Amino acid sequence: MHRSLKDRILDQAEIHLLDQGYRGMRVDELARGVGISKRTLYELFRTKEEMARDALERILGDLLVRIDRAIDENDDQAEQLRLVIGMLGELFASARPPFYRDLESTPKLLELAAAAQLQTADRIEQILRSGMASGRFRPDLDPHCVRLMLTATLEFLRREGSQTIEEACAGLYDLLTRGMLAAKP
Repeated sequence: MHRSLKDRILDQAEIHLLDQGYRGMRVDELARGVGISKRTLYELFRTKEEMARDALERILGDLLVRIDRAIDENDDQAEQLRLVIGMLGELFASARPPFYRDLESTPKLLELAAAAQLQTADRIEQILRSGMASGRFRPDLDPHCVRLMLTATLEFLRREGSQTIEEACAGLYDLLTRGMLAAKP
Protein backbone atom coordinates (compact mmCIF):
# COMPACT_ATOMS: atom_id res chain seq x y z
CA MET A 1 0.00 0.00 0.00
CA HIS A 2 1.37 3.38 -1.03
CA ARG A 3 1.11 5.95 1.75
CA SER A 4 0.40 9.57 0.87
CA LEU A 5 3.09 12.16 1.36
CA LYS A 6 1.06 13.74 4.16
CA ASP A 7 0.82 10.37 5.95
CA ARG A 8 4.55 9.78 5.59
CA ILE A 9 5.26 13.21 7.07
CA LEU A 10 2.89 12.49 9.96
CA ASP A 11 4.61 9.12 10.50
CA GLN A 12 7.89 10.98 10.99
CA ALA A 13 6.23 13.72 13.05
CA GLU A 14 4.76 11.13 15.45
CA ILE A 15 8.17 9.56 16.03
CA HIS A 16 9.91 12.89 16.54
CA LEU A 17 7.13 14.37 18.68
CA LEU A 18 7.01 11.42 21.08
CA ASP A 19 10.79 11.17 21.28
CA GLN A 20 11.95 14.79 21.22
CA GLY A 21 8.87 16.77 22.20
CA TYR A 22 7.36 19.68 20.34
CA ARG A 23 10.33 22.01 20.82
CA GLY A 24 12.83 19.31 19.85
CA MET A 25 10.92 18.34 16.72
CA ARG A 26 12.89 19.91 13.85
CA VAL A 27 11.07 20.54 10.59
CA ASP A 28 14.24 20.18 8.54
CA GLU A 29 14.90 16.74 10.09
CA LEU A 30 11.31 15.68 9.37
CA ALA A 31 11.58 16.79 5.75
CA ARG A 32 14.93 15.04 5.37
CA GLY A 33 13.50 11.85 6.93
CA VAL A 34 10.71 11.81 4.35
CA GLY A 35 13.03 12.83 1.51
CA ILE A 36 11.43 16.19 0.73
CA SER A 37 12.29 19.85 1.13
CA LYS A 38 11.07 22.02 4.00
CA ARG A 39 9.17 24.03 1.44
CA THR A 40 7.23 20.95 0.31
CA LEU A 41 6.47 20.12 3.93
CA TYR A 42 5.15 23.62 4.55
CA GLU A 43 2.94 23.34 1.47
CA LEU A 44 1.07 20.54 3.28
CA PHE A 45 1.27 21.96 6.82
CA ARG A 46 1.10 25.71 7.37
CA THR A 47 2.95 25.54 10.70
CA LYS A 48 4.97 23.18 12.83
CA GLU A 49 2.19 23.35 15.44
CA GLU A 50 -0.41 22.25 12.88
CA MET A 51 1.77 19.28 11.95
CA ALA A 52 2.36 18.35 15.60
CA ARG A 53 -1.36 18.70 16.34
CA ASP A 54 -2.26 16.43 13.41
CA ALA A 55 0.35 13.88 14.50
CA LEU A 56 -0.89 13.84 18.10
CA GLU A 57 -4.49 13.70 16.93
CA ARG A 58 -3.62 10.64 14.87
CA ILE A 59 -1.80 8.95 17.78
CA LEU A 60 -4.69 9.55 20.17
CA GLY A 61 -7.34 8.66 17.60
CA ASP A 62 -5.59 5.35 16.96
CA LEU A 63 -5.52 4.67 20.71
CA LEU A 64 -9.27 5.26 21.01
CA VAL A 65 -9.97 3.00 18.01
CA ARG A 66 -7.85 0.25 19.57
CA ILE A 67 -9.64 0.65 22.91
CA ASP A 68 -13.05 0.45 21.23
CA ARG A 69 -11.94 -2.66 19.33
CA ALA A 70 -10.76 -4.32 22.56
CA ILE A 71 -14.12 -3.59 24.17
CA ASP A 72 -16.07 -4.85 21.16
CA GLU A 73 -14.01 -8.02 20.70
CA ASN A 74 -13.91 -9.16 24.34
CA ASP A 75 -16.91 -10.09 26.45
CA ASP A 76 -14.94 -10.28 29.70
CA GLN A 77 -14.71 -6.85 31.34
CA ALA A 78 -11.59 -7.82 33.30
CA GLU A 79 -9.87 -8.65 30.00
CA GLN A 80 -11.12 -5.39 28.48
CA LEU A 81 -9.65 -3.49 31.41
CA ARG A 82 -6.35 -5.37 31.16
CA LEU A 83 -6.09 -4.55 27.45
CA VAL A 84 -6.92 -0.87 27.96
CA ILE A 85 -4.39 -0.49 30.78
CA GLY A 86 -1.81 -2.19 28.56
CA MET A 87 -2.53 0.17 25.67
CA LEU A 88 -2.19 3.19 27.92
CA GLY A 89 1.07 1.77 29.22
CA GLU A 90 2.37 1.28 25.68
CA LEU A 91 1.52 4.87 24.79
CA PHE A 92 3.12 6.24 27.97
CA ALA A 93 6.21 4.09 27.36
CA SER A 94 6.58 5.32 23.77
CA ALA A 95 6.74 8.98 24.81
CA ARG A 96 9.89 10.45 26.34
CA PRO A 97 10.16 13.21 28.98
CA PRO A 98 10.58 16.03 26.42
CA PHE A 99 7.17 15.14 24.95
CA TYR A 100 5.45 15.48 28.33
CA ARG A 101 7.35 18.65 29.24
CA ASP A 102 6.45 20.31 25.96
CA LEU A 103 2.87 19.04 26.08
CA GLU A 104 2.28 20.96 29.28
CA SER A 105 3.50 24.19 27.66
CA THR A 106 1.77 23.83 24.28
CA PRO A 107 -1.93 24.64 24.78
CA LYS A 108 -3.28 23.17 21.53
CA LEU A 109 -1.52 19.85 22.13
CA LEU A 110 -2.54 19.84 25.78
CA GLU A 111 -6.20 20.33 24.77
CA LEU A 112 -6.02 17.30 22.47
CA ALA A 113 -4.41 15.16 25.16
CA ALA A 114 -6.94 16.26 27.77
CA ALA A 115 -9.87 15.46 25.47
CA ALA A 116 -8.45 12.00 24.70
CA GLN A 117 -7.84 11.41 28.40
CA LEU A 118 -11.51 12.17 29.12
CA GLN A 119 -12.65 9.86 26.33
CA THR A 120 -10.38 7.09 27.59
CA ALA A 121 -11.59 7.59 31.16
CA ASP A 122 -15.20 7.38 29.94
CA ARG A 123 -14.43 4.07 28.25
CA ILE A 124 -12.81 2.74 31.41
CA GLU A 125 -15.84 3.79 33.42
CA GLN A 126 -18.05 2.07 30.82
CA ILE A 127 -16.05 -1.17 31.30
CA LEU A 128 -16.36 -0.88 35.07
CA ARG A 129 -20.11 -0.25 35.01
CA SER A 130 -20.64 -3.11 32.54
CA GLY A 131 -18.57 -5.42 34.76
CA MET A 132 -20.58 -4.41 37.80
CA ALA A 133 -23.89 -4.97 35.98
CA SER A 134 -22.81 -8.41 34.75
CA GLY A 135 -21.52 -9.50 38.16
CA ARG A 136 -17.90 -9.66 36.97
CA PHE A 137 -16.88 -6.79 39.23
CA ARG A 138 -18.03 -6.09 42.76
CA PRO A 139 -21.36 -4.25 42.78
CA ASP A 140 -20.20 -1.74 45.40
CA LEU A 141 -17.37 -0.26 43.30
CA ASP A 142 -17.25 3.45 42.73
CA PRO A 143 -16.29 3.60 39.02
CA HIS A 144 -15.40 7.28 39.23
CA CYS A 145 -13.00 6.61 42.11
CA VAL A 146 -11.40 3.64 40.30
CA ARG A 147 -11.04 5.77 37.18
CA LEU A 148 -9.36 8.57 39.15
CA MET A 149 -7.06 6.10 40.90
CA LEU A 150 -6.06 4.52 37.60
CA THR A 151 -5.40 7.88 35.96
CA ALA A 152 -3.37 9.15 38.92
CA THR A 153 -1.38 5.92 39.15
CA LEU A 154 -0.50 5.94 35.45
CA GLU A 155 0.53 9.59 35.71
CA PHE A 156 2.70 8.83 38.75
CA LEU A 157 4.32 5.89 36.98
CA ARG A 158 5.02 8.05 33.94
CA ARG A 159 6.77 10.64 36.08
CA GLU A 160 8.45 8.22 38.51
CA GLY A 161 10.03 5.86 36.01
CA SER A 162 11.37 3.42 38.65
CA GLN A 163 10.20 0.41 36.62
CA THR A 164 9.06 -0.09 33.09
CA ILE A 165 5.58 1.17 32.45
CA GLU A 166 4.65 -2.23 31.03
CA GLU A 167 5.61 -3.93 34.33
CA ALA A 168 3.83 -1.28 36.33
CA CYS A 169 0.65 -1.60 34.24
CA ALA A 170 0.63 -5.37 34.67
CA GLY A 171 1.01 -4.92 38.45
CA LEU A 172 -1.64 -2.20 38.51
CA TYR A 173 -4.07 -4.42 36.62
CA ASP A 174 -3.48 -7.28 39.07
CA LEU A 175 -4.00 -4.98 42.04
CA LEU A 176 -7.15 -3.47 40.59
CA THR A 177 -8.78 -6.72 39.61
CA ARG A 178 -8.06 -8.46 42.91
CA GLY A 179 -10.04 -5.70 44.59
CA MET A 180 -12.72 -5.37 41.91
CA LEU A 181 -13.60 -8.86 40.85
CA ALA A 182 -16.69 -10.33 42.38
CA ALA A 183 -16.22 -13.47 44.44
CA LYS A 184 -16.92 -16.57 42.40
CA PRO A 185 -19.99 -18.46 43.65
